[in-house]
Amino acid sequence: MAPSDRPEDRTAKASLHDVRRALRRESGALVARPQLTWQQLHNRLQWAGPPLASRLAAERARRDRPGAAPWLHRYTPLAEARGLVRTLAGHTDAVSGCAFSPYGEWVVSAGDDWTLRQWDVASGEQRWSVDAHRVGAADCAVSPDGEWVVSVGHDEQVRVWEASSGRERLVLTGHRGWVDACA
Repeated sequence: MAPSDRPEDRTAKASLHDVRRALRRESGALVARPQLTWQQLHNRLQWAGPPLASRLAAERARRDRPGAAPWLHRYTPLAEARGLVRTLAGHTDAVSGCAFSPYGEWVVSAGDDWTLRQWDVASGEQRWSVDAHRVGAADCAVSPDGEWVVSVGHDEQVRVWEASSGRERLVLTGHRGWVDACA
């Protein structure tokens, strides 16, 4: 039997796959609050099955002892799409729009925190952030060639940005009232 065909190797690979998926899904929270690593991973992985669940149970018992640092323990699984890959965290208010680049290597998001942000899809890292609109960015779109990003906002303006840098190139005015969508 080849080493990779052994049951314990398949189990270890499955456990590592579960941990990798949990880390990717929690990356936004963990970048902002790395001290929550145990809590966030435990709350995702406690239903993974043996041997991962039994290893978590042993550590959970240690962390639940009197005098240990407090942490939040979920007693029900998270309700989220099975296809969720990553959460991109950085906006300080609601996200109101997003768009993928033509080849899917980055995504841009518009938020009620007045910002427009570009994210690397593979790593989850923010590439740039700009204060886009005075009263909240309502939506965004990407040009078919991926060179430009357009944002619209509650400040009655349409703005055009260089996708590579986030540098503002054009402000279009003349709308009366909120501009809440673009394509």
